[in-house]
Amino acid sequence: MQTYNTNSQHSLNLFSMPSDWIANLLMVEIHYCDPYEYTLDAGGSCLQRGWTKARRLCIRSKLPVAGRIAGMQLIATLVHPDLKSTDGNVLRRHAVRGIVTRGSSILLLYTERYNDFSFPGGGLDPGEDRVAGLAREMQEETGARNVKVVAEYGYIEEFRPFWKPEFDLMHMTSHFFSCEIDQDLGEIQMESYELDNGMRPVWVDIGEAVAHNKAVMAGKEKSMGLSIYRETFMLERIAGDLLALPA
Repeated sequence: MQTYNTNSQHSLNLFSMPSDWIANLLMVEIHYCDPYEYTLDAGGSCLQRGWTKARRLCIRSKLPVAGRIAGMQLIATLVHPDLKSTDGNVLRRHAVRGIVTRGSSILLLYTERYNDFSFPGGGLDPGEDRVAGLAREMQEETGARNVKVVAEYGYIEEFRPFWKPEFDLMHMTSHFFSCEIDQDLGEIQMESYELDNGMRPVWVDIGEAVAHNKAVMAGKEKSMGLSIYRETFMLERIAGDLLALPA
């Protein structure tokens, strides 16, 4: 599939995977253009393209690519590279994650154990409202006060390995929200395991966060966490959105 825009997600959001009676057979390969080598003449009769790059996403006919959650847009369906199969006993989880930016800086969590940056947020309690759950998680993990949801950014469907023997994999749906918070952070109320992992809130340049996480993945550090693929995917996407904003 040749996408019409530098942001391949525009094509994915309008795309529906054809059904097939054989599972795990179909895969989409998207060709898109590097934003730094791409121009679009809105008044012309054709697109002027720079060098294209191939991007393969693990989007298979068996997974709910075309699914929608009321009020939110599907961003992507991701399959962790270490996951061998999507068959078996699946642990289902829903989580909320907050996006708070100030200029090129973004509020993230740095975790010493995994040496990575991630979005603040976490799992929803049974029956918990998404916005209320996000405010609770943001306050507990970052000390954010007066959390205000500005927009629903979208959600990611993620399939990844799970370590408990009673499950073969986890299916995580992460709901991302753009938020505003008070200028100063208050006292954090993290759980003991989060403190033991060396987790702390930080304001960091989003480009530096992306580069750091990508270096951890490239080096395949032994301490690398499973969520780093999802988090880095989203950080890159948001960084692209910030670059697209007028100066």
